Amino acid sequence: MPYLWNGNNYTSSGSYNITLAGSNGCDSIASLNLTVNPVLTSITNASICANQAPYLWNGNNYSTSGIYTATLNGSNGCDSIATLNLDIKPILTSVSNIEICTNQLPYLWNGNNYNAAGSYNVTIPGSNGCDSIATLNLAIKPVATSTTSISICANQLPFNWNGNSYTAGGSYNVVLTGSNNCDSTATLVLTVNSLPAGTISPGNTTICAGTSQVLTVSGGISYQWFLNGVPVIGATADALTVTTQGIYSVQITGANGCKAMASNTAIIQIIQKPIAGFGYSALCQNETTTFTNSSTTGSSGTINWSWSFGDNSTSIAFAPTHVYTQPGSYTVQLIATPAACLQLADTIKKTITVIPATPGIRYDNVRVLKNTPYTLSARNIGVQYVWQPGTALNSSTIQNPVVTTAADRQYLVKITTAAGCLVTDTLLIQAFDKADIYVPKAFTPNNNNANDKLRPLGVSVFSIDYFRVYNRWGQLVYQTQTIGEGWDGNYKNVPQPTETYTWVFAGKSQDGTIIKASGKTVLIR
Repeated sequence: MPYLWNGNNYTSSGSYNITLAGSNGCDSIASLNLTVNPVLTSITNASICANQAPYLWNGNNYSTSGIYTATLNGSNGCDSIATLNLDIKPILTSVSNIEICTNQLPYLWNGNNYNAAGSYNVTIPGSNGCDSIATLNLAIKPVATSTTSISICANQLPFNWNGNSYTAGGSYNVVLTGSNNCDSTATLVLTVNSLPAGTISPGNTTICAGTSQVLTVSGGISYQWFLNGVPVIGATADALTVTTQGIYSVQITGANGCKAMASNTAIIQIIQKPIAGFGYSALCQNETTTFTNSSTTGSSGTINWSWSFGDNSTSIAFAPTHVYTQPGSYTVQLIATPAACLQLADTIKKTITVIPATPGIRYDNVRVLKNTPYTLSARNIGVQYVWQPGTALNSSTIQNPVVTTAADRQYLVKITTAAGCLVTDTLLIQAFDKADIYVPKAFTPNNNNANDKLRPLGVSVFSIDYFRVYNRWGQLVYQTQTIGEGWDGNYKNVPQPTETYTWVFAGKSQDGTIIKASGKTVLIR
């Protein structure tokens, strides 16, 4: 359509006439009986899922959505047109790539449990009516496991493992994160072996020098002895003979290989032989002598002391004192005996000499002017002097102190000799108002250091012009001009008899006053 006939187009059925000029000059009428047969058409609407393609239609396969037409020969001789509206709906697909650890099995996916690695598909109805395909790619990573078996001794507890501390034997698990991010399980099988036990016998012991002590121990299969913490070479038996002082200990090894120290130590103390020694203070008759003990006893324990002083006197004191009543030589003996080891006693002997006592004397009375300084003089027999009391003296610790007094005073002069002996003399100070001279009425020249000489005793006498002594026949038997000198009762080295003698004196006082005096004195034998 349209149908072209004799130059005209016709679009519908009907009877049509046209006049045509003929070749002979005559018009001719042409008639058209037009029958328009209908052309048949058909439309096919098809909707399929992608997994149903290709779609077969009128002998052709179609794999994509679209509008397709086909011309067919109709029964009325007209072609018919068939139209295909093809809709291919997609099939949904999904891929899940999953990695899990062995201990996470089974793996649940879309309602199914999977226990092995692999690729799995499931068909799931889609919302468009087409099934969708889900794919699971399952990878299973191994979970690592390890078992550590450890055997230790009880004294090695606590045992540290993988950051944990264990105090008893047993089986312990820890979960660790592996390099593949999967937890790994580590198992510790811990065996704790008991320690050997034993005691050293005997314990602390004291022995005498030159002897020995056997120490024993049990409870193991082998041993190592120590002295003061240092291994004793070769001392690996259950018994040890000791001769050295110190602290002994022993390490015991049990059948299971565990080692432990014995429950005690043995302190061995060796009593050594002491070395006796002593010294002494001044050895003076009738004075206390102090004996000093200088014995060496540092390793001898308790010591018993035995002193013998050589005069049938003894002592058990550490440092005794003793008074010798007679001068002379004595043998002093000291025995130092360890109380625990009598056989180790040591003896020392020394011969000492006791100095005879020097008797004290009473000095001639000293006459002084009141409140006038006067120099006193003690015997020149000492190295130390002490005047008692020290009143009215310029010093109480010198041989020749100066006295200034208005009253009579008596002094004790304590003199220590070079030998350390003590001598006590006596001196009476008489204080007078003026210078004068006094001579004893009698004297006894018997060399007892008491009134042995006849001499003038002056009060503030500065010098002597003369002091003369005459016998009954007027014979001059002695004279002097020296203060302090006197007649010893001899004339020409011959002792004079007991009788009365006459003396005369002339001199000057400290202030220049002339002093003259005379009198009689009896010489007594």
